[in-house]
Amino acid sequence: MTENSLKAQFRTVFDRAPSWRVNAPSRINLIGEHIDYCGGRVLPMAIQGGTTVVSAENDSDMIRVYTERFSDRVSLKIRPDHSPGFYGDWRDYVAGVVSCLSRSESRVVGHDLYVTQSAGTAGLSTSASFCLALAKSLSPKSSEVELARICQQVEHEFARVQCGIMDQMSIALGGVIYLDCQALRWQVASSDLDDVVVVVMDTGKARTLAGSAYNERVSELHQVAQSFGAENIDNLVSAPATDFLPPHLAKRFRHVTTEHRRVAQAFEAIQSRDWSTLGRLMTASHESLRDDYEVSCRELDCMVELALKQDGVLGARMTGGGFGGCAIALAERLSVSQWMPVVAAAYQQQTGIVPDLFEAEPAPGLSRQSC
Repeated sequence: MTENSLKAQFRTVFDRAPSWRVNAPSRINLIGEHIDYCGGRVLPMAIQGGTTVVSAENDSDMIRVYTERFSDRVSLKIRPDHSPGFYGDWRDYVAGVVSCLSRSESRVVGHDLYVTQSAGTAGLSTSASFCLALAKSLSPKSSEVELARICQQVEHEFARVQCGIMDQMSIALGGVIYLDCQALRWQVASSDLDDVVVVVMDTGKARTLAGSAYNERVSELHQVAQSFGAENIDNLVSAPATDFLPPHLAKRFRHVTTEHRRVAQAFEAIQSRDWSTLGRLMTASHESLRDDYEVSCRELDCMVELALKQDGVLGARMTGGGFGGCAIALAERLSVSQWMPVVAAAYQQQTGIVPDLFEAEPAPGLSRQSC
């Protein structure tokens, strides 16, 4: 939607003109899945799409939000103690952002906000993008790291998902980053992918088990940490190898440690433009997520297998929490137009689901400008 269209929609809903526009991208994770919440390093990439908010202060103590995606609105008083899960839908995220910002050092005043999002593609951090766009609109002077922490807390408390901070940091900072989730230090990786491109492959499979299974994996890693005498999982990626874990916990731990090593190797591959090595590491990551961490599903595996059979595809893997959502492929740029329709047709034939495949390019992070 164009800026003029957004302004017109805002005026229709709130009967006045907006003052500010905030953009928050989507994100994919090139490699480093399910290790951000245990102190790992990850390689996310912010991509086009995401969330746009146009807003204006309203001289009250109310936050009024209209979302185009659901053709719905909510009005909330600015206070720190909204009840988690009260609404059971997107409005809980608004309540979470308002509550968590109110508890912070941020000074929040009444706002009217009109929200539009790109098509909700599961596994591309739609909720993180939504929360960060709201938070930036309400607290523009807060740093990117502060906003990322606040929006992670929203996920923990109001969505009941014990996620790491990768999604929020990736969206806040933009581009391709090599992020240490324990120390919250990062390096900017090259955003110039030269002759290769990342293709996002939306399976069309809803992530119906993602929330509960995600928390189950976190719980399993806490069991692993306890076996080492540790109180938490924040530095589990550097724990020593062991052979005394039960088989299912040994598999979870093996994914965490091997994935952490793959991320370091992938960063080196990007910096040296070794795309074949990056592709190989991405495929190995998917195999580990499928076999050891057990967060893939038939549709994701089918999509990855079909992509890997195509000329020009260097590697493929699921991205996001798993159990549906998206996979990604790293491919030679000139090959993409030839194999994307082939994979889409074969996937539909095998699953009965119409997929959505598109090329993704690195995008800027969270931004705010006057309307």
